[in-house]
Amino acid sequence: LSVLPTDIPSTVISIDLSHNSLTKIESSAFSVFSDLEKLDLSHNIIATFQDTALHTVGSTLKWLYASNNRIANINDVPLRMLRHLVYLSLNDNSISYLTPDAFTSFSSTLETLELDSNRLTQIPSGIFSGMRSLETLRLSNNNLTSIPDFVNLPVPNSLCDLFLENNKINSSQSSLSRLTSLEKLVLYGNQLITIPSFSNAQGNLQELYLQQNKITGIVEADFDKLSLKKLHLGNNRITSLT
Repeated sequence: LSVLPTDIPSTVISIDLSHNSLTKIESSAFSVFSDLEKLDLSHNIIATFQDTALHTVGSTLKWLYASNNRIANINDVPLRMLRHLVYLSLNDNSISYLTPDAFTSFSSTLETLELDSNRLTQIPSGIFSGMRSLETLRLSNNNLTSIPDFVNLPVPNSLCDLFLENNKINSSQSSLSRLTSLEKLVLYGNQLITIPSFSNAQGNLQELYLQQNKITGIVEADFDKLSLKKLHLGNNRITSLT
């Protein structure tokens, strides 16, 4: 398919258009689907959405899959139309930057945000404002040089799974102390030379993945505030345990 079919029943609540050849989403594409909750547009060649393409589903859409496309600018996806989104997948696109207000319209409802395999070099701290329900954040395979700043993430919050593997992170300084519900932190395949700093707030952390970094040594204090069940440190440069 290269264009949206016109004979889809208007009563559907889920539409799967993945693995087709769609190049853009026209302004009236979903105008008749007043009950649509799930839309899968992954694995197409979409570069842009018309400004009002998602307007009529703004109050109903909860799951939007747009991974494996050609989206370069988050503003090309009219997310401001969506007010109750729970799941957003934008993996495997060409997004190089995000504006602080990119997800504002559904910040209080979003539970999963996937931005793996894009071209991001930094994440604006303001982007997490209001994300009290966020549980899973995926930022793997980008060009990040530091752990995102979570200073604007509400406390308490729900973030339990944070994926940052295969970036270029070389600084362990961060605001991880705000992640009071964090259970899984994935940082393998980066350029860390020291263990990230943790506080008593990370008492829920169960799994920590730090393999394939440049860590040279470990001291007891690195983990004394944690109650880990899984710790991965393979393929580093560790020469001492003190």
